[in-house]
Amino acid sequence: MTRALDRGYHHRKMSWSVALSILANLFPLAGVLFLGWDIAAVLFLYWAESAVIGFYNVVKMLTAKSGLVPSQKAFFVGFFMVHYGLFMFVHLVFLTVILSKGLSVPGFGLQTFAVIRTGLLMLFLSHGSAFFLQYLGKGEYRTASEKLLLIQPYGRIVIMHLTIVFGTAIFWISGRRLSLLVLLVLMKIVADVGAQLILKPRAVVAV
Repeated sequence: MTRALDRGYHHRKMSWSVALSILANLFPLAGVLFLGWDIAAVLFLYWAESAVIGFYNVVKMLTAKSGLVPSQKAFFVGFFMVHYGLFMFVHLVFLTVILSKGLSVPGFGLQTFAVIRTGLLMLFLSHGSAFFLQYLGKGEYRTASEKLLLIQPYGRIVIMHLTIVFGTAIFWISGRRLSLLVLLVLMKIVADVGAQLILKPRAVVAV
């Protein structure tokens, strides 16, 4: 009975985490429908979300109880920050070039950031809730491995960004219709929640 209650408790934590993720992801949908967001604002928000995921992954590595000495932990954290930072930089350059030149629409800038900052805050809180409810609350940090955490974010991000690229291509081919931009946001929500449910619980436990 204790195990059943424990499973129910963890299930409720996962449900809250997923619900908060969906709620945060609905903000871009509201931005598209009611606030006049364009494709640049949506894509910049999703790029920034990758930075949020990277931030919480660093916190996970720092709080993991793997038994590594501080110098070893510092090496893994530093290595992750370098290669993940390069990934983020290349991704930003790619999106900026595509949006500002290849597709002849405004690129990223301070104005775009001002538009999406509330959405970014909601995503930061959403991923933070997942960190506290799942990683700390479920005790995942006790068996977490820094070696696996080095690559943990990429599974989720690859799924998310393949969905975004596919949805963006449909958006441009269709003549930039609002309905297709809405579809892009909805596809991203499904991909994000699916990745959270399928990939995340498996990624941090050492073998």
